[in-house]
Amino acid sequence: MRSVATSTLLALLVTSTACTGGSGSSPSRPGPRSTAGSSPLVIAPTCPRKVHYGRNVHNVEAPSRRLVRAHPSIGEVCRYYPLLGLNGRRVQHGTLYGHADLDAAMAQRLADDLDAIPKPHPGVRSCPDAFGALDLLFFAYADGRQIGVQAAADGCPSFSNGARATGEFSPAFARYLRLLNHLVPVKRQRKGAASPTAAATSAG
Repeated sequence: MRSVATSTLLALLVTSTACTGGSGSSPSRPGPRSTAGSSPLVIAPTCPRKVHYGRNVHNVEAPSRRLVRAHPSIGEVCRYYPLLGLNGRRVQHGTLYGHADLDAAMAQRLADDLDAIPKPHPGVRSCPDAFGALDLLFFAYADGRQIGVQAAADGCPSFSNGARATGEFSPAFARYLRLLNHLVPVKRQRKGAASPTAAATSAG
């Protein structure tokens, strides 16, 4: 039996600080999941409850020609809101907003969309307003390997696994964003409201 360790993934990005919602209770956090059947057991990473914006992602043996290796066994989408957008004592920047568990088919679909996003064109780019929204995308494999991608979809898109960086407005980026918003829908927040915590399941 193999398990996927989380301690080395995103080591420079994630803090272990716990957070609480506006009601004072701890937010929902996804627990370990495993694949079933005859293949080796794969334990997927769980979403960190809190992240620091602006730190580099770190993976062990990250691929440099693509963001995600092919044929993941399981995956996890973690969304963090708001980051650098709204202000106020009740706005918990960098805390977990919501998550979605991915089976092998959905994880591969997300990986395909990510790998199709091109690198930015050279030169000066004009970007929409950015609010610092951050997503972490985890993929785990039957051989024990793992990969994490740091994604920012507001402003100009940005994606990195630590060894490869992409991000350009394109049909592939539009497909990725539609899929992400389907997996973990984003609700508009009122200024001063506490960060919601939403749990989503993978779509078929």
